[in-house]
Amino acid sequence: MTRRIGTCVLAICLAVVGSSAPGVAADEAVDRGLSVPGAPELFFYRTDQRSAIYETHRSGNLARVRLARNWGRDWTHVSPIEVDGDSATELLFYRAGDGLRAVRDVAPDGVTTDIRPTLTWQPGWDVVLPLEMDGDATSELLLYRASDGHRVLQDVAPDGSTSIITDTGGWAAGWTHILPVEIDGDSGTELILYRSTTGKRAIYDLHPSGGLAAIRTAGNWASGWSHVVPIEIDGTGGTELLFYRAATGKRSIYDVHPSGALIAMKLNGKYAQDWNQVLPIELDGDSRNELMFYRASTGKRAVYDIHPSGNLILVRRVGRYARNWSHIVPAELN
Repeated sequence: MTRRIGTCVLAICLAVVGSSAPGVAADEAVDRGLSVPGAPELFFYRTDQRSAIYETHRSGNLARVRLARNWGRDWTHVSPIEVDGDSATELLFYRAGDGLRAVRDVAPDGVTTDIRPTLTWQPGWDVVLPLEMDGDATSELLLYRASDGHRVLQDVAPDGSTSIITDTGGWAAGWTHILPVEIDGDSGTELILYRSTTGKRAIYDLHPSGGLAAIRTAGNWASGWSHVVPIEIDGTGGTELLFYRAATGKRSIYDVHPSGALIAMKLNGKYAQDWNQVLPIELDGDSRNELMFYRASTGKRAVYDIHPSGNLILVRRVGRYARNWSHIVPAELN
């Protein structure tokens, strides 16, 4: 299964779409009786500092935990990480323009506490990716800059400080997607690298030392995919991949063989166009993902269950959240 720190479901907001406060449409109802034990919460963040936290439910509804908590302005990356081994999620904030970053603990009531006061990394990282590669149940971080291919792997201590695992130079420049996946059943992490402009891709095994061992490096996928999403839909514990092109709505779903080869599950279908976020979430405790789609310009959203065949089954009819959420992050508060 794809490495994740938490999972997620949908929530409700009190304000109507387009108001100054974050919210979803009035058709959502608070329904705390449908929460699945161990289901994640969702963090909504907007670069004007607005934020909200919601509990998720199998119906696709959301129940508010904390609304309009200001977390700072213009963060370009908001990532769930695990730094202290308590199985609850911490949050990493990073701003690419000036390198500012902060690590915060999030209590079950949604209150955040600084673990590591605001400090500065190098500016300009395009990828800030939490992953687990050494079996210690806490996160490591992969930092990657697409312009020159420079990358760094860091370990994150319980106090939020970081130490370099490896900083040995660059990868190829121009990767648009870097995905941690599990394809060979060894409980370690593999990485898929994809360049949307050309379709070039590579798959590597990631060693605890930070070294990469090639699994499959030759060949291309189709170019132009805006979203490449690791999902789990067949209950095997391995990774499937959803490819989606926002400009046209085209999508395909593949199983990933341990050799790195793709096995077609559902090809050449179409979803609606212009979804900004396509999130795998776990609503119902069946160990298979549901999908949440969100369009920032209108606030429109939909939630679907994914059949092992790749077909979509509606969980929650199309509704709306507030507009212009830049980040929707699954995490585990409890």
